[in-house]
Amino acid sequence: MKRNNLREAAFKNEVQISSLFESNADIAIMRKPFTKGFLGAYEKGFNEYVKGNWTAAIVHFEEAKTVIPLDRPIANILDFMSETNNQPPADW
Repeated sequence: MKRNNLREAAFKNEVQISSLFESNADIAIMRKPFTKGFLGAYEKGFNEYVKGNWTAAIVHFEEAKTVIPLDRPIANILDFMSETNNQPPADW
């Protein structure tokens, strides 16, 4: 119920969702492991991944894994890249 109320308030511009990342205790607890270092490395890795520069992406994803070793999204991306010998498909 609380989630629906928050969603409705956001749609009515009654609450700024981005401010909740600082003020909401539940969100703060959930995000605690995701340090600026992790987020920066992940962002760089994902940007390189999307551009097809997988060699650089791997470096950044591995850096992010030093902060959160068991991050499933990173593991899934690295597994996918490994399945293609770390080269994007021709139609990438």
